[in-house]
Amino acid sequence: VLDAELVRGDNPAVRSNLAGALLLRFRIIGRISDGERALQLAGEAAASAPELADLQVVHAAALSAFHRFAQAQQALARARTAGAAEASLAALQRDLWMAQGRYELLREDFARSGEPIADFYELAHRADLRLMQGDLEGASRWYRTAQDLYQDVDPLPLAWLYTQQGIALLRHGLYAQAQPFFASAHQRLPEYALASEHLAECEGQLGHHERARELYLAVIAQTENPEFMAAL
Repeated sequence: VLDAELVRGDNPAVRSNLAGALLLRFRIIGRISDGERALQLAGEAAASAPELADLQVVHAAALSAFHRFAQAQQALARARTAGAAEASLAALQRDLWMAQGRYELLREDFARSGEPIADFYELAHRADLRLMQGDLEGASRWYRTAQDLYQDVDPLPLAWLYTQQGIALLRHGLYAQAQPFFASAHQRLPEYALASEHLAECEGQLGHHERARELYLAVIAQTENPEFMAAL
């Protein structure tokens, strides 16, 4: 629908909305061409209407997805100049600092990481912080509690959450313990590439080579990602 709207007229808001939709599909399916097109469209939209804060935010998210962190920070600054509320930028700003290792700017987050909070994404963030502090048990407790807070029907947040728990276990070399989480994420959302490739990794490490091959072949066909070809 958005593609058709864009053909009918070059509207920056439509271009940005299409970029956002492609970016979401890229995060699920993992096809690089979706991400690259999202980045191009978001950049064009932001450049053509710098006064629209929402367009700058989408551009920042697309830049961040490709690890262009300095440019993403600049896009967030433009969003602030265009009048975006700080609360709407907080999560993306925090993720940028995390990705760049700017932990000194997250001192308050680390201090509160052991405190409960009734918010799905905030609790998952605190789980990440507990993990970074070497507290796998505390991180796992927050991941599990975050699941109990989720009341929607969209499978992506839960598949993402299970994958984060699985990755936390992988960091400690616990393949057998991680496998059920990746399997659950894969069951909820079979096209979620991040879960599928980590499930394949676990199956391979556990000696289930035929199952690992099946998973890798499927995720390679879906993403065309050379990293997964090398893993296979």
